Amino acid sequence: QDTLFAAVKQMLAGLLRRYPHLGGNVVYLFTSNYEPGAGMLAHAVPVTVTPPAIERQAGHVGKMLRELVRKSASLPAQDVKVEIKAPLPCVDDMRRLCAWWLSVGFHVTEQLDRMRAKAKANAAANGKREGEDGSSCALCSVHCTVAGSSERELELIVAIERRATEHDMICSWAGGHALLADPYARPQPGQVREEARIRVVASTADLLYVREKRMATGLCCMMRIVPCLGGCGQCERRRGAAVGDEARGWEALTEARTVVAMCEAGVLTPGVVVLHGADAKRKEMEAALMRMCRKRRAPKRQEEQEEEQDSRSVRVALREEGDQIKVNGHETEIRGGLLKFIDDYNNPNMARPAPAASTSSSELSTSTSTSGSEAGVSAEEEGLCVVVCEVNEAGQFMLRELLEGGATKTHRYAINKAQVLFIISVDEGAGIEDMTKSRAHAIIACR
Repeated sequence: QDTLFAAVKQMLAGLLRRYPHLGGNVVYLFTSNYEPGAGMLAHAVPVTVTPPAIERQAGHVGKMLRELVRKSASLPAQDVKVEIKAPLPCVDDMRRLCAWWLSVGFHVTEQLDRMRAKAKANAAANGKREGEDGSSCALCSVHCTVAGSSERELELIVAIERRATEHDMICSWAGGHALLADPYARPQPGQVREEARIRVVASTADLLYVREKRMATGLCCMMRIVPCLGGCGQCERRRGAAVGDEARGWEALTEARTVVAMCEAGVLTPGVVVLHGADAKRKEMEAALMRMCRKRRAPKRQEEQEEEQDSRSVRVALREEGDQIKVNGHETEIRGGLLKFIDDYNNPNMARPAPAASTSSSELSTSTSTSGSEAGVSAEEEGLCVVVCEVNEAGQFMLRELLEGGATKTHRYAINKAQVLFIISVDEGAGIEDMTKSRAHAIIACR
């Protein structure tokens, strides 16, 4: 800190020699997570910034959760109501509070999508498209209640009102008006109220909430160390009888599946999964996560899927100071390192990388031009961009900015990190830094 402060003072002194009349316009302002050094204390007054009170936190969470639901429902603010009746976690790290409303909001919006899809399917089954004859599946209002007696288990009550479709009106007429004098009288359009309840539980590391019912991945008995999360009767029986490490494996994959789904939905930008434990077990979990991230659209041959996955994944080792070039590129490059790899994938103005072998850390340390495919393909169609980082304590420090939510900005350009998943594999024997814990969405112990 003292060295940095002295360098800034020297730079400023050079400027003020040219513009001495502007010296009164300069104020030193430094932010740090550490105690100020003696050299800085001689010229500055420390101000301690503390988290807001729990009441202010609750107001912020309610506002952000309502806005997330409003965007998903495409409704004006007055038609969206959010009530939080469950106790909020009292946290000092606001990133944890952000993970709370992001994960709860994700489950709510996912349920809204299911309810709308069901209404559209019923309308289609009746031979009508949405909007025909004045009927519509569009939402009219949404009321979300977050209930629960503890912080670890929540019940999400999602109630909607939507325009009735012809299918709804026929069902209502057949159920309650079968004895009308005029059996051919058509029911009048109206509104339909539906309600759904979701139970979510806190993850093992209390980082976000996952659905109590495991979500299927279609990966049966993945890697033979962690069972699949549904769709297989044998695995369902094993899950019911799972104890110890196997039960923890179920929980770990459920958390990872939630993070992957939130990345795909654009809720997390980026998603961060941290793996720690024995080297061999971490490798197995990495392979399981890569399979989970593989594009699940039209069925293709295994070799085609692996080739597609390789074209949008990269592995880097960050352990020494010289490895910083793999993250930011060389100082002479405008775009380089991981920043270039992610920008090539997410920037709509860049050509999509052609299928090739997965990029290695040595290729990231030098300037390389990526050949693009002729047809532009969106990131959503390509699937997730996966960045696997093998790190120790020093490597975690190098990644602190890339793991932060939102765009990564430099003095030259900004990197969009939507549809990007970071898998941070911490070396055996190395600790997980507080900055990494704060930015992580799932921390999985590989035993």
